[in-house]
Amino acid sequence: MASYRAFVSEVINGDTFETDDGESIRLVGVNAPETGQLGSSDATSHLTSLVEGWYVDIVEVRRDIYGRVIAKVWRSVDKLNINRSVRSYLSS
Repeated sequence: MASYRAFVSEVINGDTFETDDGESIRLVGVNAPETGQLGSSDATSHLTSLVEGWYVDIVEVRRDIYGRVIAKVWRSVDKLNINRSVRSYLSS
């Protein structure tokens, strides 16, 4: 498993974001509503508030069929577990 630090340039939806080097990262174990589905805007806003414009630590678990990195993610500055935070938000 590769691990590295990257800057989050854009949140795509409630479980996927892009880094400044163009890598697409999907949170492992998180299944947010797809764009256009009920709750998708809230989920996207939540992930945006957690990671966009921040450095994150990424531990790659695997790649999916779309080439995205499926990963465990922590915000670098305070080690906030992003996967856990988003899962908790989605289950509330």
